[in-house]
Amino acid sequence: LVSYHGDSNGLGTVPAMKAVTSWWTECAPEHRVIIGLDANVSKCPKPGHLDIATFVEAYRQSGLSSCAGNDPAELGRTAVTTFNCRTYLQTQLNKAVKSNERYDKGDRNPKDLILFRESQYDTLQWLKDNTGQCTFNPDIPFPTLRFPSDHGIVAALLRDR
Repeated sequence: LVSYHGDSNGLGTVPAMKAVTSWWTECAPEHRVIIGLDANVSKCPKPGHLDIATFVEAYRQSGLSSCAGNDPAELGRTAVTTFNCRTYLQTQLNKAVKSNERYDKGDRNPKDLILFRESQYDTLQWLKDNTGQCTFNPDIPFPTLRFPSDHGIVAALLRDR
């Protein structure tokens, strides 16, 4: 099991993933590795940020698949795991969002994924949760008092190939 937390703009995610898959291929090819990561990708291309299409292309070139599928447009709709809106009372004022602008300016991106070698597993089911009750409500910014994380939980049921 590999766990990775990307830098704020996601620019270290692809090199880190390639390093893991290179090591895995060269040093432990018989092992089954699952990678859980906060890739810090964005739905849309932005200068200086890793976008979902670029990330999908990179992990597919490494022989990996995502628990949520591999279509960047679909991932941008169904695999969103953040809805953060910092207030003006928090640090990083440059990220603060007015409450009436939260849907347009909040951080709503598919940042968290589970990757695996496509030749080893199939996804039977996957889910995300931002409530602590095994459901995901796309209309509530989080963290909340009931769910104190700023990223949703991602879980997957995989089957050996």
